[in-house]
Amino acid sequence: MSNKEKRSRLAIFSALTANAPRKLFSLLFAIIIWSVVIAQTNPLRQRIVYDVPIERVGIESLASRGLALSAEESVDVFKLVDVKAEVAMSDLQRVNNTNVKVRVDLSGITAPGSFNLPLTASVTGMSGSAVPVGSSRVSVVIESLVETTVPIKLVTSGSLGQDYRRGKETILPAAIVVAGPATVIAALSQAYVSLDLTDLSASISKSLPISLVDKDGGPIDASSLTLSQSDAQLELPVYPVKEVPIEYLSALTGNLAEGYEMESVEILPKTVRIAAEAGALQNINSILLFGYDIGGMNQSGSARIQLRKPSDLVWMEYEEVELRFTVREETASKTFSLIPVEVINAPGDYAVSTHDAVVDVMLTMPRTRLAEIQRGDIRVVIDLSAAVLGSQRYEAEVRVTCEDKELLKLIEASVLPQGVVATLAQLE
Repeated sequence: MSNKEKRSRLAIFSALTANAPRKLFSLLFAIIIWSVVIAQTNPLRQRIVYDVPIERVGIESLASRGLALSAEESVDVFKLVDVKAEVAMSDLQRVNNTNVKVRVDLSGITAPGSFNLPLTASVTGMSGSAVPVGSSRVSVVIESLVETTVPIKLVTSGSLGQDYRRGKETILPAAIVVAGPATVIAALSQAYVSLDLTDLSASISKSLPISLVDKDGGPIDASSLTLSQSDAQLELPVYPVKEVPIEYLSALTGNLAEGYEMESVEILPKTVRIAAEAGALQNINSILLFGYDIGGMNQSGSARIQLRKPSDLVWMEYEEVELRFTVREETASKTFSLIPVEVINAPGDYAVSTHDAVVDVMLTMPRTRLAEIQRGDIRVVIDLSAAVLGSQRYEAEVRVTCEDKELLKLIEASVLPQGVVATLAQLE
C-alpha cells in the first residue's frame, strides 16, 4: 500500500470518528423520527397467505331451483388457493387463512352445466384488501338436485361371547331422506350405523352416526349431500344363553302293535342351547318335543321331531331333533324243569359222577315263538376238559337245538342252579 493510500484512509477514519458522540446522537434521533413517522402513517404492507379454501356462496339458491354443486374432486371450486393480502403494517402479523376469505357466488346459476366464475378475496377483522394469486376464476359444475330415501342397516364387527345372543335390532328412523347431486345419488346404495359387538353382555340403546355406502360397498363423502338427520337411535337386545336337556319320553303317544314292545329310545342331540330374558331363562330347565304317534308300529325306525319352543324364548339353537327307537317283539319266559345235566370232554381215565344232577332251564324269547321250543330241544352240559380230581362246581351251559338260526339269536337262557357239582376219581 502506497503512502498516499494510507494517508487517504487515515483521513476518512479521522472524519468518521471526529465528534463521535454528536454523530451517535444524530443517528438515534433519526431512528426516533422514523418510528414516529411510521406509527403515524401506518403504511400498507403485503403478505401471501397460502391454502385458503373457497367459500361457496348461494348454495341455498341452487337448492331452491332444484340444482346442486357437483361433488367431482377435479372441479376447481373444491381446491385451495393462495391469496395476496395488503393490510396496514401493524396488522401484518395477524394475517392468516382464517381471516382471509375467498368466495365464489353461485346464486346467479339457473340451470345445470359448467360455469367459469370469478373469485373475490377479502380480509376480515382489519382494514385491507386481498386478491387471488394466479387465476382469479374457477370452474364450477352444476347438476340436478335429486332426493331419495334409503334404509338404514346395522353393520357389526366382532362377535358376542358364546354365553350371549343378540336379538333383532330396532333402528329409528328406519330410513333417511338424502338429497344431493344426481351423480352421487345414483351411486348411493344404503345408509348404515356400525357397532362393535366385542365384550357386549347387555342390551344397548344409543345414538350412532349414519354413514353412506355406494353400490360397490365403498364409502360416500356426505359433504355434498343433505341428510334428513345425521344420527339414528339403535336398540339392540342382548340375551343370556344356557344349555338344557331335551325331554323326549313323554313325546311318544299311542301303543305299538300287539305283541311288540319298545326296547330303547334316544334322541340326537340330547341338549339344546336357548336364549331369553334372564328371569325367564332361569325358569326353563328342559325343552319338550311335539308328540310322535307310535301307534301300530312293529319295527324300529327314526323320525325328525320338532321341539316345543316356549313363548318366553327368543332363540333356540335348532328347531328339531332326530328320534331313534328300537322296537322288538314282546318276550315271554318258559321254564323247563328237571333237565338232566350231561358231561362233555371228560378225561377218559377218570370216573365221573354228577350225582344225577338236574337243573331248571328258563328260556326268554319272542312271545309268539315260545311254542317252537320243546323240552327235547334243550340240553344242559358241563365241560370237564379242565377238570381236576375231586369234587368241584362247574358252570352249566344251555344248548338249544333249532333249525331257525335267527330265532336262536333271540333266545336268552338261564339255569338254576347255575353251577353243578361233579366228582372225578381215578379208575381202579
